[in-house]
Amino acid sequence: MQVTELLIKKCIEGDQIAIKKLYKACYSFMMGISIRYQGSETEAEDAMNQGFLKVIQNLKSYDPKRGFKSWFAKIIVNTNIDIYRSNKRHKALNVYVENYNGFETNALSIQLESNSLFEYEELLALIKKLTPMTQKVFNLYVIDGYKHKEIAELLDISDGTSKWHLSTARKTLQKELEKMTIRKIHAI
Repeated sequence: MQVTELLIKKCIEGDQIAIKKLYKACYSFMMGISIRYQGSETEAEDAMNQGFLKVIQNLKSYDPKRGFKSWFAKIIVNTNIDIYRSNKRHKALNVYVENYNGFETNALSIQLESNSLFEYEELLALIKKLTPMTQKVFNLYVIDGYKHKEIAELLDISDGTSKWHLSTARKTLQKELEKMTIRKIHAI
């Protein structure tokens, strides 16, 4: 992600060409974050675009002494978390309405080191198989570097619940990685 101070300055001034250049320069970085948090590529693109809009709206508050990439990433991650919270509230409302109408509802240190046996897409697919909350905690802790206290505040859960989700993610992913390793070894 190559972003210069001049490009940022032009974006702040509202230069549409500069904004397009910033978008193109940051696209894969934003999409990489959003795809980890959203259920589909379409949802990830929507979240990414919402996040980018927030970046553009808040560029004046960016402090050049801080790293642009970490400032930028925090906005994209927080946008994805906000979308998750919004969807969570919406789903809770749907469950309430279903129950009201008489319907029943059913209510790390994992090291993903580069390993020639596994492709990025395979690892991402394994993470996507985790339950939504476990997936969010795993992404925030392992990939984005948040602490349990910060995760608890972002997701409106306790520190202990955050730790439990991370532990569950580690165990699940380790089991799945072992299964994949055995399958790949037998295929060779």
